[in-house]
Amino acid sequence: MPGTGYGSRVPATDVDLAALHAHLSRRGARLDEAAVRAVGQALAAALAEAHATLDGEGNLAPAIHGGLGPAQVRVGPRGEVSLDWSSRSEATAPELREGGRLTPRADVHALGTLLAPLLAGSLDGELLAALATATEPLPARRRITCVELEAWLSRGVDLDAGRRALGEAARACPAGEDRSAPEAPPSSRPLAAPARIGVALITAAVVFAAGVLVAERWLGR
Repeated sequence: MPGTGYGSRVPATDVDLAALHAHLSRRGARLDEAAVRAVGQALAAALAEAHATLDGEGNLAPAIHGGLGPAQVRVGPRGEVSLDWSSRSEATAPELREGGRLTPRADVHALGTLLAPLLAGSLDGELLAALATATEPLPARRRITCVELEAWLSRGVDLDAGRRALGEAARACPAGEDRSAPEAPPSSRPLAAPARIGVALITAAVVFAAGVLVAERWLGR
């Protein structure tokens, strides 16, 4: 949905997130938590705006991406993050793979799937629980919105520092790499995502177990 807002304006000199991770991985590096949260906060904000779209009569008519992946996330030289609505990755939401109806919860699942392995080392157990809810296989249990994810991702982090780190990484990434990089973002250490746990039951032990459980799910795909 290019040209219609929702964070769809792509900077002239940018790289996609898959290429950026591939470039960093080849150098034994990865984005730090502030940078990953800056990506997630921008995406959540763009999707939240799209999901709140109204039709000409004022009725809710959400615009849904339906195919968000690393290749659809663009990072500019100043750390700008934009969402490419003109291309799609394979849908991650189980209901879509089974021919179900496209709803905003599919975008919630895609965003959680994108961010969870990159934030598995976070000490913010409540954020991990929010991402676990976002990646619930059953849509009825995926009781979190992009507005709520945006708030969790913005909490307790210096997003400006994250954007500066993103811009530095994007400027260092050779322009030719973003067309040939793998879509799944590699890392300099095993990726993991949180197990599904309730916010009220967060403890240090559960957070540790969460990372182990979803590492198996991520790496087993």
